[in-house]
Amino acid sequence: MPRNVIGWVLPAILAGGLAFADDAPTRVVSLDYCADQYVLRMLPRERILAVSPDAAKSFSYMQRAAIDVPVVRPSAEDVLVLNPDLVVRSYGGGPGAVEFFERAGIAVLQVPFTDTLPAIRNATLVMSEALGVPATGEQIVADFDQRLEAVQTIGRTMRQQRDRTATALSQAGRRQ
Repeated sequence: MPRNVIGWVLPAILAGGLAFADDAPTRVVSLDYCADQYVLRMLPRERILAVSPDAAKSFSYMQRAAIDVPVVRPSAEDVLVLNPDLVVRSYGGGPGAVEFFERAGIAVLQVPFTDTLPAIRNATLVMSEALGVPATGEQIVADFDQRLEAVQTIGRTMRQQRDRTATALSQAGRRQ
């Protein structure tokens, strides 16, 4: 089985599914801010060995969840000593990290790049499958879609009110 998790998770999802319940990683290390957000949001604390130094910073959405979670620098030595069964990363550890950890026998889950709403949904589902918590990913996506719809509804309402106000002002100006 390939050690790069995205290399086998995505094809399996597209082919019809995976069963991770018995296979789920239990000793997870997150190497950078982006990976921290997925790991802290999706996994129970007992499955997280360590997160990056940025996980508890003020700009981290999941900073509260990072309280009391051990921190690891994204260096090979610091990660190897923890003996993880999965390293999750976006950019942490540098360009050779995936190859290095795979050679050491540690699976690597690469956070997918996202630049659209559908890509964010897909990445969330792919990450949750790979972390062994597909139901969590589905719930996150459902919550995301619900909040997005609420914001879009507010936007439509505001545009309608703006248009009615502009029409009323325009008609009032013609009467004078």
